[in-house]
Amino acid sequence: TGDRIIMLTTCLRLFVAACVGAFAIPAHAWGPGGHRTVGAIADGLLVGTHTAEQVKAVLGGLTLADAAVWADCAKGVSTDHGFHYGEVGRFPECRGFETPEGEAAMVDFVRRNHANCVLRTSEDSCHKEYHYSDVAIQRAGYASDVTGARADDIVHALTAAILVLKGQPAPAPFQIKDRREALLLLTHYVGDIHQPLHVGAIYLNAAGRAVDPDPGHFSPATDTRGGNDLLLAPAGENLHHHWDEVPSSMSASRIGNSWITLARSTPLTPGPVEEWPAKWASETLTHTRQALQPLKFGAKRGTAWSVTLPPDYETTMNSIKKAELIQAGARLSQILEAIWP
Repeated sequence: TGDRIIMLTTCLRLFVAACVGAFAIPAHAWGPGGHRTVGAIADGLLVGTHTAEQVKAVLGGLTLADAAVWADCAKGVSTDHGFHYGEVGRFPECRGFETPEGEAAMVDFVRRNHANCVLRTSEDSCHKEYHYSDVAIQRAGYASDVTGARADDIVHALTAAILVLKGQPAPAPFQIKDRREALLLLTHYVGDIHQPLHVGAIYLNAAGRAVDPDPGHFSPATDTRGGNDLLLAPAGENLHHHWDEVPSSMSASRIGNSWITLARSTPLTPGPVEEWPAKWASETLTHTRQALQPLKFGAKRGTAWSVTLPPDYETTMNSIKKAELIQAGARLSQILEAIWP
């Protein structure tokens, strides 16, 4: 009887995990707390500069910390039965955009960027694909011709926002209306490209062993969707969400001058600014490998795999999160200073 209970309990957990994997909504990079931290670091670095004046002129009363969540808030626009913003009051960080004018701006952005790409099966609107790539951890760096990279991925989306801020048109498939929309997007995408599970991914076979999808061996059945289909035991939280959340000590209100000082020491990325996103993605992949290689994966159940974290994983993860958030904030300020010196 005891063995039967254990077996039934195990089966139930696997069933729940599979269901969670099948219906989970892809998480937002860093969550609102992390994105606001990136914006707040850049705000602090730009105090008193000509660049800060330009940012204010474009964003009006918004700080970069305020602006950093806009691209995720736009995910609240429903495309069912016409375009409308249907998330009023659900996410506190979006409250500032939940005015008739603000909601109309989000709807307009989504409408223009809804069907201008080849949709992945995990998405229902093209603009949601702009937030990530899924380059395999076996790759030494980002390249546009490998599995997981796309013409509408995070590298290309960030590059498009940079070009619009420089006064150039957005390349296809992106539809960016003006400098304000470009700055709202750039502020968010710089955070996205520094979240390890928004740039790289591990691909697994049915037994839970890592496979290399390149060259030419990609099977959709091996796609872990940037960790959204990797479920932590016993609760079933997906690994991507585990990385999105930042501890309260890393929130915008807690970072303090020490974080600003650390951000000031971030070296400037060499080369033209429109080439920076690909270089940043390659650097982030280093942290993706650190995030994924130490893990143990179970066999696939339904659409998901179970994952076991090593004992010291939380310490390593939070160290990486802090480093990436600081670097993202520094680079947001650097790219804006390069555009508006």
